[in-house]
Amino acid sequence: MTGERLATAGSAPTEGITERYAPDMSTLPPEPPRKPATRESVAVVVGPAVLALEVRRLADRFRHLSESRLAARIDPDDPSDPTVTRAGAGLALARRLAELGDAPEGLEPGDVGPFAVGDQIAVTGLDLVALLETEEAAERGSAASVLLEQALGAVRELAARGGAGGGGGGVVAGRRPM
Repeated sequence: MTGERLATAGSAPTEGITERYAPDMSTLPPEPPRKPATRESVAVVVGPAVLALEVRRLADRFRHLSESRLAARIDPDDPSDPTVTRAGAGLALARRLAELGDAPEGLEPGDVGPFAVGDQIAVTGLDLVALLETEEAAERGSAASVLLEQALGAVRELAARGGAGGGGGGVVAGRRPM
């Protein structure tokens, strides 16, 4: 019945709704101008949780690489060290994280093959996170934050260099990484 009335009246069912229910924008108060963000106004809290997240992310990237990708050089155009493969760079990172952590001196992750590198990064990185979350590390304060910064720097450097393939997933030279 209502449909018949609308059809005979010749008007659409939503006609007039906008005028009745939409707010008049001229009556709203103006938005105050926003201040640009500065280093002082943005507090970045970096803790062991950030390191754990980045270590897990990088380890997962290594775990999903094929053998040929692990054996490939990180940057084929870099003549500085033609022997650095993704697996080798990942193992070097695992050794660095073990060195920063509480691994006994002289005991480092061994080269047990390219497929183990992701696990080695995860174990050494998460051991370091566990160390940084202890009360002892909290008491050391600045020394622990230096360890954290060094570890984050090493993890981020390898991720940025494309250590786990593809240089972060972007398009390079018109091709997507495999």
